[in-house]
Amino acid sequence: MNILPYEARGDGTGYSIVVTSGESEIGIISGNLTAYITSDWPRMLFQHSTSPFTPHFDVGYQMMYLFNDTNEDGVFELSEMTYTVYLDHPHVTWNMTEVNHSRDPDIGEYVRFGMYTDVQASRTLENGTVEARDWANASFWFQISENSSNYQNYLGDYTIGGKLWLRTNMTLTITNPIEATGAILEQNLQGGGSTNTFMLKEMTDRNQVKITDVSGWVDETSRGPNFTHPFSNTNEPMQEIEFATEDGTVQAFHYWGTVAYCENETSVFNETVRSAYFTTGSGLTLHSVFPLQNGNMSISEDTSIGIDEDGFIHVQDWIARHIVGIMAIMGSIIALVVLTVFVRKRKKRSAAAQGSPVTHGANK
Repeated sequence: MNILPYEARGDGTGYSIVVTSGESEIGIISGNLTAYITSDWPRMLFQHSTSPFTPHFDVGYQMMYLFNDTNEDGVFELSEMTYTVYLDHPHVTWNMTEVNHSRDPDIGEYVRFGMYTDVQASRTLENGTVEARDWANASFWFQISENSSNYQNYLGDYTIGGKLWLRTNMTLTITNPIEATGAILEQNLQGGGSTNTFMLKEMTDRNQVKITDVSGWVDETSRGPNFTHPFSNTNEPMQEIEFATEDGTVQAFHYWGTVAYCENETSVFNETVRSAYFTTGSGLTLHSVFPLQNGNMSISEDTSIGIDEDGFIHVQDWIARHIVGIMAIMGSIIALVVLTVFVRKRKKRSAAAQGSPVTHGANK
């Protein structure tokens, strides 16, 4: 898959969404956001549509885990894992819905589509692999709209911005429950070029926002399978990680819900989503924990990705910032051309004065 900058196109109002469907992805151009959603597993590749030096950003959901929280700290460690749930091809085959591209009085032009599949839970033992077939139905729904949309969870209201934001809703319906205290959604984040710094917005004990900078180039997997950083929860309905350059310029973001909406056969309830992270040398892995209850249940959570326009240089801006250098280079080129022509004419005149044959053009 090759993501290339597009010149943003619009209708009479200056905005439109362009959708393309391929064998392996659905592409969306929404103003200055270009995004591809892959069909072999839930993964979003996105970038600025017109900035000449835009990096590629990558947020994907490749697998889940089931675990028993033996130390009761609410954080997932690999030694606590009981089952693995693969979300990628060839372990599962995803079904794509039709793309709904329409207009709404409130959110304006929008695009909405989904992907769904049945997933298995597997466990490798000394005498082979045990599988819990049809453990759950998983679905991911994607939406981008011209105008902002308002949503809410147990902790309050939150807004998904228009044009440059892509909302994702994940719903997991467990139909063949396994004894486990939690399910973990693994989210892999990567930034391209020099945009491989992640700015984590956490809350301190004094209920203040703390920003933690980490580098995706650092490989923390070498510190052992159980190494992880607990993510400090907020009292806000969403938590955020920003993609930034080495100098701290924010170019993209990833939000995920602090609370999951849950439902079982008898009640509707909310569960706090605990998260932890570590860097991998090429990006950041985020683990979000969804507490499980006995029996069949459904879990739903919102996430979103997007770009920050203030972090990009546009073509016009780049020319304006470098106009002096551009003019200097052009002046040097013109001077070099003039000097070359002058030298050639001097050589011709010198050759003619000495009676030498002139090979370029006829003598006059």
